[in-house]
Amino acid sequence: MALHTLPDKTLTAAAVALSPGVSIRASWVQVQANSFSGVARIGDSTITSARGAILTSGGDSQFGPTLGNANAYDLSDIYVLGTPGDTISILYNTN
Repeated sequence: MALHTLPDKTLTAAAVALSPGVSIRASWVQVQANSFSGVARIGDSTITSARGAILTSGGDSQFGPTLGNANAYDLSDIYVLGTPGDTISILYNTN
């Protein structure tokens, strides 16, 4: 098991990838609301304020479970959109 973290990410008014410009393959991923004043959405590049999974408050999280094939999640393809200044924490595993 190779557990990894990324630096806390500060959200902006635009959707941002968990690892912009860098392909990071993970077998599972967890995104957790850290400091929140509003609502955030998580999903693919088409997320909007009305589309994607919801993160609502500090401690709330979304988990991408282990899939049948190793390292199925590419963190550069997972986006978050939320209230500017809010922060998220990212934890993931590689095999």
